[in-house]
Amino acid sequence: YGGFLLCYCCVLLTKESGIIVPVLIVLVDYFFRNSLPHPADSRRKIYLPLMLISAIYIYVRIHLLGGTAQEVGWGNIFHTFPGVIITYAYYFKMLIVPVVQTASPSILPDGSFQGPVFIASLFLVGSLVGVTVACWNRFRELSFLILWLFVALLPVSGIIPLPVPALEHRLYLASVCFSMVIPLLFYRIPLLPTYEWLARRRPVFTLSTLVVLMMLYSIKTVTRNTVWKDEHTFWLHTVQNSPSSVFAHNNLGIVYAREGQHNKAIPIFQKALSLPRNEDPLRREFANGTRWNVYNNLGKSYYAMLEKQLNTEGKRKEETVHGEGMFIEQP
Repeated sequence: YGGFLLCYCCVLLTKESGIIVPVLIVLVDYFFRNSLPHPADSRRKIYLPLMLISAIYIYVRIHLLGGTAQEVGWGNIFHTFPGVIITYAYYFKMLIVPVVQTASPSILPDGSFQGPVFIASLFLVGSLVGVTVACWNRFRELSFLILWLFVALLPVSGIIPLPVPALEHRLYLASVCFSMVIPLLFYRIPLLPTYEWLARRRPVFTLSTLVVLMMLYSIKTVTRNTVWKDEHTFWLHTVQNSPSSVFAHNNLGIVYAREGQHNKAIPIFQKALSLPRNEDPLRREFANGTRWNVYNNLGKSYYAMLEKQLNTEGKRKEETVHGEGMFIEQP
């Protein structure tokens, strides 16, 4: 247990979203309390050091390390709610159907509760909540795994605004439950009375479905890995899938600038500055910071091109003067 507490401290100092670990432990404890070896009272005492460590970390983070990137007030909760729902829906979609992957998804709404994206996202999230409630007594494992998904994504759901609202690697902890849901469904669904015909064919059905899923996800993994071949390929692909992202355009321009291709970098920086501004007040600071970086990078590219042009002209003038001098000295 002491080693576990030490590891929890390391988690907090490595990845801030690890603050959610105690909640996941309580979730496991609640759903599987009948199979755990220790009585409930002794398990509650185990929570106290976790809560103490978490409280100390939060105090240090806020008062000694400058707080979070964005402080969240109660007045902002209503405004952030559409973004939280859409972020959750985006992550659910990426787990089930991982298409149109990008390092800078443009998923944020304008704070409206009437947009089609928000309505579709609310339907998806609400459906999962409904499944969780419906399976609470008859299929508790499924309810546990869906709640694990919600809890694991809570720190990155948009409650605390982030510069990039959603990223694929934030799904790692949440994907644990998804990897368990698939075999669990294969095991339980054929046992339901409605699917008695499937129970007789369960081995064939399970094997064939698993093979198809493994092939599809494997092909998708290999295809996605080609995007990570180098920085140029990665950010070019990101710009193609997120054409309204200032962040993606800025990074692609930096790649060209590092390669010395300032004639290509400058139009990309200019394109980034021409994109619509993010009027979301909770993310305006991030957006403005990105635009300041774009202006800075654009100025550096102009300076580099001017310096290169002056060096070239100076070299040509030197060669001309040197050549004329040599010509005059000829007998």
